[in-house]
Amino acid sequence: MPPKPSITHSQVKELVEIHGMSLTDAAKVLNTTRQNAYYHLHRTGPGYVNPKKEARKSMPWKEVRPEHRNAPPAKRAAWHAEYIALGGKGMSESKLRYLRQWYQRLTIENEVLVYDPSIPPHRGAKTGGWDYVPRREEDGDLLFRVNEFTEVTDETRVDWRLPEKELWPKE
Repeated sequence: MPPKPSITHSQVKELVEIHGMSLTDAAKVLNTTRQNAYYHLHRTGPGYVNPKKEARKSMPWKEVRPEHRNAPPAKRAAWHAEYIALGGKGMSESKLRYLRQWYQRLTIENEVLVYDPSIPPHRGAKTGGWDYVPRREEDGDLLFRVNEFTEVTDETRVDWRLPEKELWPKE
């Protein structure tokens, strides 16, 4: 059995954070398994915080029911959080394309996203919970409607605005 390649926390962290690689791609570059790369990233060096997971913590909804977490509107919102946090770095072309289309929809239709667990299933969210509603003046430039299911901070008001068109993901 050949010896395992010797890798370090900093090698994995550099590939993931600076070069925007997935853990799987970093493992390939380092000629090791994904599990070994994961181990070195999370267990051998100073605490690593996954920026995607950290970005999702900024989502304004207090608690989204498990059955609503994978609905298309929830995914678009999560991708927005990721895009704002990482500037699109490491995001797939398809995610960026869908995100750009989402921004276009919100702009053209003059809508905001609303979460309410009582919203029944419909064409846009088979699980229910999410819907798009006409934008009102009190929505300002936020991507979502503030209601009892949201938690809004000063940071939320900055990160969850509809970006200016020139800041949207490029085609």
